[in-house]
Amino acid sequence: MRAILNVSLPPEKKKAIEERAKQANKTVSAYILYAVELEEQMITEDELVVMAEEAQQAYDEGRAIELNSLEDLLNDDDDNKKNSI
Repeated sequence: MRAILNVSLPPEKKKAIEERAKQANKTVSAYILYAVELEEQMITEDELVVMAEEAQQAYDEGRAIELNSLEDLLNDDDDNKKNSI
């Protein structure tokens, strides 16, 4: 069962949403559902702050690994473990 939601928007925002929906080959309703689902998957600012604080604590405690590139991070080998700070 579907429910109806009426939203009051400035005309330029309504037009922008309609254009984005068209570019995404979605109806306006489908586009708004898509945008809400994306937002639900995002981490909150509070979660990001906690993650940053935990990372800083790990770094301060010497639990960091020195990497030369992003590829090093993706490779799961013992060479990276030898370069621990």
